[in-house]
Amino acid sequence: MQNKPNLKLSLIIGILLAVTGIIGQPLVVQANQVVAQNASEITDQTPMTAVVPDQTFQQILAERLDKPVEAVTVGDLATISYLEIPIWGGKIKQLPQNFEGIQYLNHLNRLNIAAALASDGAPDDIDLSKIADIPSLQNLEISGIFVPSERMPDFSKLTNLDTLALYQLITAAPGYEYQKNR
Repeated sequence: MQNKPNLKLSLIIGILLAVTGIIGQPLVVQANQVVAQNASEITDQTPMTAVVPDQTFQQILAERLDKPVEAVTVGDLATISYLEIPIWGGKIKQLPQNFEGIQYLNHLNRLNIAAALASDGAPDDIDLSKIADIPSLQNLEISGIFVPSERMPDFSKLTNLDTLALYQLITAAPGYEYQKNR
């Protein structure tokens, strides 16, 4: 007896393949927000939450712009020229786990990341690699953070960088696990 393919299953698989082909890549959902996957989908009116997945980073950027998180757009991010993380005297006293979305701060020329200003220090394995995607950056200061070497920014991409200050920065080879003294 010849096996007949299950028509319903074939139809469902065909629809899924067609949808995947149209969309190209699946959308990623984090914290009830859709994160844009294609740069061509992003405009000045795109909500910040679509390009900045880290909620702490969203809060820091919104606080810097003096707007609620849900009101900040990619166009707003482009207006930031100086950013201190966490903001001195600000409400958010934590550091983000990663800086995905920082590349939309395309007029940023000064960035200061200081774990000493964070209430609970820096998160383990913080990812700073996206900082290399800010060609306008002229002054970068990072202090008191553990960063695995593969998550460090490629400083050679920062061609306008005049000042680089790294204080109490701990880096390690890939696979090394840093244990904080608690």
